[in-house]
Amino acid sequence: MRRIFGLLIWAALLPAPLLAQKALPTDSTSTEPDQELDDFGGHFKGIHRITTKMRGVRGAGETVYLVSADGRRLSVFRENKLLWATNVVAPFKAEIPAGRISSLVLSSHILFVGLGKRGSAEVDRRTGRIVSKYFDHDPSNLAAEPH
Repeated sequence: MRRIFGLLIWAALLPAPLLAQKALPTDSTSTEPDQELDDFGGHFKGIHRITTKMRGVRGAGETVYLVSADGRRLSVFRENKLLWATNVVAPFKAEIPAGRISSLVLSSHILFVGLGKRGSAEVDRRTGRIVSKYFDHDPSNLAAEPH
């Protein structure tokens, strides 16, 4: 009896964020299906808006692309195992100090990551390496800065 009581207390004291974060990659309420999974029923969603409720995309092959709660890191999970994580906002620190990931678009080999109206990055889907970054230096000109 004493042992069961101790286990119950231990389970009640586990930090809630730790429990919530562990279940998040497969949580369908925080992610939405990608166009790769479209059933051709008119539900094509090319751009996935990142909000406090929708933080990721479920791609083909049980792959989940998840944005951290602070909007700075992109992590990729397959079968609940972390494949890679990248701070997409770090290369924009000088230009967009308060930058946050606002949208994701999945293509064959590249993830297009939107950082609001002023920047975007191209991330390799296999490795998480930032391939290119784009920053709007002038509102009438989007300049490219390849890595």
